[in-house]
Amino acid sequence: MPVTTSRPMRRLLALTAALGTAVAGSVVVAPAAEADGSCTTRSCTVTYYYEGSEPQTWTVPAGVTSVDALLVGGDGLGGSGTTAGFGGVVEGTVPVTPGQELTLRVGAWAGDSSYGGGATAGGGGGTFLADPTKLLLVAGGGGSIGSNGQQGGNGGGGLSLDGAAGAGIGGGGGATATSAGTAGDASAEPGTGPATRTTFGTGGAPATATIGAGGGGYFGGGGGGADGVESFGGGGGSGYVGEGVRLVAPRTPPFADLRGLVVLTYAAPAAVTTTATIALGSDHAVAGRSTKAKVTITASSETDLTGGTVQLLVDGKKSGAPVAAAIDGATAAATLTVPATGVGVHQVSAAFSADDAGLASTTSKAAFTVLPATLPWTIVDAKGHAVTSPLSSPEVFARATGQLPGATVRAEVKIDGEWTVGFGEEDEDGEDIEGGEQAEVADDGTVEIPLVTPIFLALTSDDIAADHPIQVRLVAESPFGSAGDLTSTAKTVTVPGFTMPIDLQVDPGPYRSGDGVDNAVKVSISWFDEDLVTATVDDIVEMLDEGQLTLRVDGRAVDPQDIDADAADDETAVLTFAAPRTPGDHTVQAIIEATEPTIYSASKVRHFTVAPSTFDAALLDDDGNAVTTVHPGDTLHAAAAGLLPGTKVGFELHSTPTDLGSATADADGFAVADVTIPLGTPAGKHTLVVTATDALGDVHVQKVAVTVVVAADPDDELAVTGSNVQPMLLLGSLLLLVGAGLLVVARRRRA
Repeated sequence: MPVTTSRPMRRLLALTAALGTAVAGSVVVAPAAEADGSCTTRSCTVTYYYEGSEPQTWTVPAGVTSVDALLVGGDGLGGSGTTAGFGGVVEGTVPVTPGQELTLRVGAWAGDSSYGGGATAGGGGGTFLADPTKLLLVAGGGGSIGSNGQQGGNGGGGLSLDGAAGAGIGGGGGATATSAGTAGDASAEPGTGPATRTTFGTGGAPATATIGAGGGGYFGGGGGGADGVESFGGGGGSGYVGEGVRLVAPRTPPFADLRGLVVLTYAAPAAVTTTATIALGSDHAVAGRSTKAKVTITASSETDLTGGTVQLLVDGKKSGAPVAAAIDGATAAATLTVPATGVGVHQVSAAFSADDAGLASTTSKAAFTVLPATLPWTIVDAKGHAVTSPLSSPEVFARATGQLPGATVRAEVKIDGEWTVGFGEEDEDGEDIEGGEQAEVADDGTVEIPLVTPIFLALTSDDIAADHPIQVRLVAESPFGSAGDLTSTAKTVTVPGFTMPIDLQVDPGPYRSGDGVDNAVKVSISWFDEDLVTATVDDIVEMLDEGQLTLRVDGRAVDPQDIDADAADDETAVLTFAAPRTPGDHTVQAIIEATEPTIYSASKVRHFTVAPSTFDAALLDDDGNAVTTVHPGDTLHAAAAGLLPGTKVGFELHSTPTDLGSATADADGFAVADVTIPLGTPAGKHTLVVTATDALGDVHVQKVAVTVVVAADPDDELAVTGSNVQPMLLLGSLLLLVGAGLLVVARRRRA
């Protein structure tokens, strides 16, 4: 229950208590509680002491909306010749509602069971104040001493609210506004918390008995540890200040009464009050300018005001010198200049200081926006490095500074002499197609707007592959209407043109004449050597049908009607045409020639091979001459030309099949084997059968008529020798064969 005391009496009690505790640690008991508070002309005070473990309550009187609350936590346990941790002292201004019931839990001294969260019989209890919904204020309890007189930690109070740690190497940790005090060592316990309206932050138990106990509070202090010989001081509990409560430095030193204390002070109803209002001439101004504010003060009764001054406050700080108020009976007025300094939204108010201090009042806050006067900007890359024209990165941004936080800044480009943020076209619903970029200004006044899209919009030339100078500017949108929009200076940047690389891949074959030749085609659009987008298969087919994309075989365009299209994946088309009838090496290339916009692009030239369907064969003598008359035992050279490299060739003498040998076609399509006419070969007509099996598995046969002469003819100039043909002679013979019309298939070239 409350006890009312005047300030002199409280000071006397504090002094008496201090004297009492100086004598062998004796306890001073507080006076009995009284039913109500006492009031002076200006204020009323009600005081609560510890009266057991049941919470106490106080109902807010009518007309009271603010209370100054002073809370003192309970002291920790002390000893002969020593002082335990003092309870913390917390004072704050608490907004209240008339008729509201506040709950008070006054912390006990350690000797009174430590109510308030102090560790049992050692730590001082915390003192708590709460309204019906939340905790408002807490003063931490003090920690108890160590066994050898080490100081217990003081409870949290003042402005820091942190409890102090207990003395000694193993002293318990002091609680903070966010965490409980730590245990002095493993044998002790840490504090707990945080407290609520109905629970305490409890001090940690000490290592030994009651020595070194932690104090209670919002978070409890840690228990003191022990080193086997002695224990150490407990930590103090922490204080707390709730939302909406304004914490101030305590006006009085800690009370010497060992138990906690709550003192509530509030303004006594006054006969006369004033109300101050402020009206801004404008809610915004450009930086470097100002607006006017008219402040009106009105008394709550017919009492005439005697005078006073009005001080302008910007964001809670004084701005300019006070202005004398013009008094007119029960009202007063003053006109103040509000400077537009510091881009951003500011809170403007005014304080009336009356000659009679009780009539002072402060206006509510009015929002005042200071707009930037300029829009400076630079072009930066993705890493924030400044870049100049021509642009050197595909990711570029316009970076502006000194702008209004939260405002929108957009980029504009000049197209056909006009500044725009869109294509100037409409979609199928008749809505404007917007292609511009914009961004919101950050709290530090900076903003970065991507420039890639606006730059794309300005590429209106038919030749998109050419470099283009583009004009760009920024516009900061005013929250007070388009008339206040801020426009930057324009910058000219040179934008490189776009390329359309074609990736063409072809299987080099070989192919049979008429077979389908598959070409994998992928088309992308690049800028600064980086792919921006890749055409879909449908896009590629459409370009093919419209004649914008052609496949050229051996330099001649293939009719789109003769090309089959399929999809390898979403971005790659397989374009297939029939292999040419002419055997040998062929080339294929994909070329884009488009207008509106104009662009030309060509892929790399790729090669493929068409296999021959026939070849040439002959018997050669050592001089490289073709022979048709031979003798048994002659050694000759069976040759085949016009083959695919790697073709397997077999040589047989018919009509009775006789294997003469085999060879493999070299890179130039030639196969040559040394053969000997068997000695038992009968005279007459015979056939050299040459069988070629190529890489496709196709078998081709050529026959050469041969006459076998058994007796030597003196007029026959055919050389009969068993020697091998020298390489140079053989090469000459094959070249003669080419001159005679044998087809030579060039070496395959792979991409």
